[in-house]
Amino acid sequence: MSSSSVIGVTCVVGAKGIVRGDLGVLGGVCDRGLDSARGRAVNPATKDAYFSLLHDTLSTGDNGKPIKPHCIWAFDESGFQGADEGKERVIGASGVHTVYEQQSGSKELTTVIVSICADGETAPPCVIFKGKGYRTNWCQENPANAS
Repeated sequence: MSSSSVIGVTCVVGAKGIVRGDLGVLGGVCDRGLDSARGRAVNPATKDAYFSLLHDTLSTGDNGKPIKPHCIWAFDESGFQGADEGKERVIGASGVHTVYEQQSGSKELTTVIVSICADGETAPPCVIFKGKGYRTNWCQENPANAS
C-alpha cells in the first residue's frame, strides 16, 4: 500500500484502489506537470512570507517612499514540452479540475516570457527555443562576467 496526499487530502491506496480516506472530497481529475522546486514552494507559510515582504517593499521602496505603479512590472514564464506530454486521470480533491504532477524537467522546452506593468502597459512576449549553437563573440563585451 502507498499513501498519497493531494492538497491536504490524504488517502491510502492498495492493490484494489482506495482502502482508507475521505472519499467525500475525492474525485477524478487530470494532472499537469509541475516542477519539483515549485511544488515544494506551494505552502501557506511561503505564501504569507512572500506577500508580507511584497507589501513592505511596495510601501517603502529602497528610499523610504512608495514605489509608483509605472515602476512595477510582473514577468511570468511558461515552458511547453514536446507533443509527447500526455494527460492522465488521477484521484484528487472533489471540485478541482487540475492536479499538478511534479516532473524532472529533463525534456526539451520552448519557453514564453510575458510581462505587464501595474499601470496596464505591456511588452511583447519573448519566445525562447533551444539553441543550435553558441557564438564566442556574444561574450566579448561582458563587464558583469555573465554567462
